[in-house]
Amino acid sequence: TRYGAAGEDIPADTVVFVSHNKSNRDLVDELADWPGHVAVVGDARSPRYLQTAIREGHLAARTID
Repeated sequence: TRYGAAGEDIPADTVVFVSHNKSNRDLVDELADWPGHVAVVGDARSPRYLQTAIREGHLAARTID
């Protein structure tokens, strides 16, 4: 991995994936069978600018109960 040791587990309640301005749906596809709500924002939807992705993430977070 680029920013951590390979195979390193870090406990987390939330994961934010940041990459280049290129659509990347890998995590969304991996969560396809997960029964919880998955909000697809930013580059997972399509290539976006950072400001747009932040706004989409903010709006998605506001829907969490």
